[in-house]
Amino acid sequence: MNKKSASDANQFNILPLRSLDDFILGSARFQVPDFKDLDKWARRMQSNLLYYQTNYFAVFSVIFLLLCYIDPLRVLMGSTLIVVTLLSAARLATEASAPGVGITVFLAGLCLYYYSSLAYALLSLLVPLQVIFVHASLRLRNIKNKLTNVVLPLDNTPMAFIIQRFGLQVE
Repeated sequence: MNKKSASDANQFNILPLRSLDDFILGSARFQVPDFKDLDKWARRMQSNLLYYQTNYFAVFSVIFLLLCYIDPLRVLMGSTLIVVTLLSAARLATEASAPGVGITVFLAGLCLYYYSSLAYALLSLLVPLQVIFVHASLRLRNIKNKLTNVVLPLDNTPMAFIIQRFGLQVE
């Protein structure tokens, strides 16, 4: 009975939270990647993204919630504006009409008027992503990281799903 059911195939495997010592403190080793060898840098990043994915989701959540706590109204207004603009643009892309041009001009005006809210909402998403990108780039892989990525099937994890949506193969 080694066959997986269809419901098992649709569930994500959640990896454990790695220790703070392993993630960023004592035993963690960091080094600037060799920018001449982009394949090695990409493998390091992908390996770290997969191995530390639960830590990265926690880091993202903490930073995002902190920025939301600092100015919740700007995040809410900016996020709402982003969603409304993207949904309207998607709808207008399928049908060109005179009212569509008016809606586009109106939304562009709103984006300009609420630029600070829009920028803060984008910043609240991009700052945690940048922290994750820097850590995944600088963190050297250890033996446990390498073995885990080889031994465990990581292709059914949330981070693997995200990596695959960018058109990359999970190794």
